[in-house]
Amino acid sequence: MDSFSDESALVSNLSVVKHLTLPQFFSYTHPATLYVIEKNLFQTLSPTIHKFGAEFIHSGLSVVRHAHHPEFFEGLSEYGKAFNWIAYVTVFTNRNTKVISQQYSQTKKEDHMRPIANTVKLIALIFAVTFICACNKGVWKFQTGDGVTSSPAVFEGNVYVGSNDGNVYCLNPANGKKVWEFVTGGGVDSSPAVAGGNVYVGSWDQKVYCLNAATGEKVWEFATGDFVYSSPAVSGGNVYVGSADGKVYCLNAATGDKVWEFVTGDIVESSPAVSGGNVYVGSRDLNVYCLNAATGEKVWEFAAKDIVSSSPAVSGGYVYVGSDDGTVYCLNAATGEKVWEFATENVIASSPAVSGGNVYVGSWDQKVYCLNAASGEKVWEFQTGDLVSSSPAVSGGYVYVGSGDKKVYCLNAATGEKVWKFATKDQVVSSPAVIGGYVYVGSQDGKVYCLKAAEGDTGSWPMFKYNLERTGAR
Repeated sequence: MDSFSDESALVSNLSVVKHLTLPQFFSYTHPATLYVIEKNLFQTLSPTIHKFGAEFIHSGLSVVRHAHHPEFFEGLSEYGKAFNWIAYVTVFTNRNTKVISQQYSQTKKEDHMRPIANTVKLIALIFAVTFICACNKGVWKFQTGDGVTSSPAVFEGNVYVGSNDGNVYCLNPANGKKVWEFVTGGGVDSSPAVAGGNVYVGSWDQKVYCLNAATGEKVWEFATGDFVYSSPAVSGGNVYVGSADGKVYCLNAATGDKVWEFVTGDIVESSPAVSGGNVYVGSRDLNVYCLNAATGEKVWEFAAKDIVSSSPAVSGGYVYVGSDDGTVYCLNAATGEKVWEFATENVIASSPAVSGGNVYVGSWDQKVYCLNAASGEKVWEFQTGDLVSSSPAVSGGYVYVGSGDKKVYCLNAATGEKVWKFATKDQVVSSPAVIGGYVYVGSQDGKVYCLKAAEGDTGSWPMFKYNLERTGAR
């Protein structure tokens, strides 16, 4: 910046400092500089710009992010004597507080003052660039008839999701067009599980449905005694699901016949996890249960201090689950003994995701947490703007999660830094599914969204409650 000290004149009334969300584009360990230049200067400097910078065009102006290279400075310095550039912008980043300070400076020659209109255009331009860099634009959206708290399942070329309008939808993942819909008798909070060419899902009409994945035709239905919020898990030819009648059911996946049932002391909205021949599930009776998957006999139970609506994740011989008491528990999967606990500041309805030696979970204290899976020590936390009931999805080194602040966030899994955010029009309770470089998620605004995943993420976290790392289901 010293190269311009003799020619640059600060316009005192136009220097501004704004507190903005830190976009990935500006994630530097040192200040980044944007040069806003007229087109004629940009065309003259084009070879240098393309070699050392990245360029944006907006409203007849060019924005160049340079690479702090001497040739770039020399080029601008030399041509700046012949042409007036409009301004340069130094962007300072604070990685701890995520505050971005933008200093706007207008340059001029003695006989050519730039009109104030240029500065107004500059400020509008910088905000436009900041907004574009910080936000995900989305690929497509599909409108249902009510809020979508169900979490999408992506399997063999289709997206399956429920809506509170009472329908189960099958969508084309490329364009969001409806392939089929199936009408139940109540809202569908339950998240579909897909296995063996069938879709399994629960409904407020108290039933569990098995649908043909290709056509949406009903294969069978099973009536429980109350609402089914719980999401099915499919393993070993059986379907495991909870009901508000206080029971956990094991059903034959092919016929829907009941194999066994287990009675808890209250509503079961937690979704079962199946691993190592056991079924793990929570209940509003404050307990986490481990049941024999073949017989339904209780192996052990663990008493939390409040309701357990969070769904367990099983990994490496341990069970990770949250509770309305605000605690994340790590339990020995074989014995139910507590290994560690981590206290947040409010209810945990979010279900943990375990990946790469860490546990990721949301809390009603408005934060997303990353904990060391072995010790329970906090690795990082990320502050959203409202309750986090959505369960994180982890893929390709990124964490995707929704919040009651109406946004979907993409975070760096290692650091917790925000990569991008996407704003819907209502709370996001649905949990993202990530596959093939795309994120699928629902919102209480009644829409299902397809978003572009973080750059380089082509991994697979295909569906809520039906991922080997979380449920053991095959």
